[in-house]
Amino acid sequence: MRAVENRATVLAVAAASALSLIASSADAAALNSPATFSLGGPASWTAAGSWSISPDYPSGDLAAVTFNAPTATRGVTLDAAITVPSITFNSGNFTTTLSTGTGGALTFDTPTAGPATITTTGSGTSGQTISVAMTLTDSLTVDLQQTPGNSTSGSLTLSGAMSGPGGLTKTGPGLLTISTANKTYLGPTNFNAGRIRISTAGAITNSVVTVAPGAQITMIATTTNTAIGSTLNLNGNGLGAGDFPGDFPGAIRNDTNLVATITSPTVLQSDTLIHVQGAATGSTTFSNSISGVGRLTFTALNSNTDLGQLVLNGNNSYAGGTTVNGGNLVVSGAAADLGSGNVEVKNVIAGGNARLTISTGVANAIDDLATLILEGGGGAGVADQAYAILGAGVNDTIAGLVLGGVTQTQEGTYGSSTSGATFQSDEYFSGTGVVTLAIPEPTGLALLGFGAAGLLARRRGSR
Repeated sequence: MRAVENRATVLAVAAASALSLIASSADAAALNSPATFSLGGPASWTAAGSWSISPDYPSGDLAAVTFNAPTATRGVTLDAAITVPSITFNSGNFTTTLSTGTGGALTFDTPTAGPATITTTGSGTSGQTISVAMTLTDSLTVDLQQTPGNSTSGSLTLSGAMSGPGGLTKTGPGLLTISTANKTYLGPTNFNAGRIRISTAGAITNSVVTVAPGAQITMIATTTNTAIGSTLNLNGNGLGAGDFPGDFPGAIRNDTNLVATITSPTVLQSDTLIHVQGAATGSTTFSNSISGVGRLTFTALNSNTDLGQLVLNGNNSYAGGTTVNGGNLVVSGAAADLGSGNVEVKNVIAGGNARLTISTGVANAIDDLATLILEGGGGAGVADQAYAILGAGVNDTIAGLVLGGVTQTQEGTYGSSTSGATFQSDEYFSGTGVVTLAIPEPTGLALLGFGAAGLLARRRGSR
């Protein structure tokens, strides 16, 4: 009898163990393996059946993941801390959003030195969003591929916080939006192609940000100070006719009528175009210094008349000079200036005008050895006019002055008819301030003459 009872006990234990094993096999577990998300609708990243490696889910530095184009709007929640080396979104006509669940951050890490990657492909009309917090253990390359003729394909929004030692590189023509939470990662940020939209809430605080020729930052949803990197490096003219969203000039620009202030020190690594859209309220202010070898050009040659103002508050040292094609370039603040190099104000937009404003209190906006070039074209303030607005008390020394294509040769003060200047013109000047033309001595000839005189004296002395 006891033998029968013992045998029954053993069988019961074995059956219980088998059931436990079956139950365990149905539970999802992290697997460091590539996987494809297999569901069309909302789900948890960690739920059994979500992935091609079902019942397990991918997590680890070898767990490259792919999201196939969804058949409906799809939310995927992270209900555990997840690590991946890469994410590929196959874009469709519906959005996939990765968001915070009950778990931790989404970490980008590779088994080598990196970089980790996010790639968007496909011809769908909807973009993708990552709103969960991200940790960049390795640097991250975001490659957004866009279908020709479909300007909404290949777009990505990074709205979650981003931290870690890695950096961020943007490639491909697709649209990248950086918003909602600050990006505090430490590695460099390189915007190499396409359009990048940045909001105040998505400020990049600790990284050196570089905009390459053929890329563009567009400021969005901001009325307060915004950091775009510990340093912001600018290059080029922004996007041309063949780019998304078409001819969209400016290495950096604002959404129409947006008021933006950029607090980062800025470097013009090469000649750079800055554009401000919106004559009603559109304004972009650089409150910190601008340095570098490049030339600063304000507004594009082929723009419209709806142009706002660019305000420079910093003690600037950029060396390439300044060109104003339209809108209003304002120098404001006691130490504010236009770096070195000549300053040219010319209206290139039919029906518009171009203005250089030197505000009251500015000590020395234009370098003393620079030439000021004003195109004119009519009375101050009328259309198709290029002129300087000089605030009360302004007296800026310049080495050369060209008015309407004619080089001025008489030294003295120049200004409007209300300025008290020696030479007055309301075609080229407005306001009560003046510029003082002080033509330098021809240093080279003077030295040559001094050298010749010294040589003659020595010859006489040797007789």
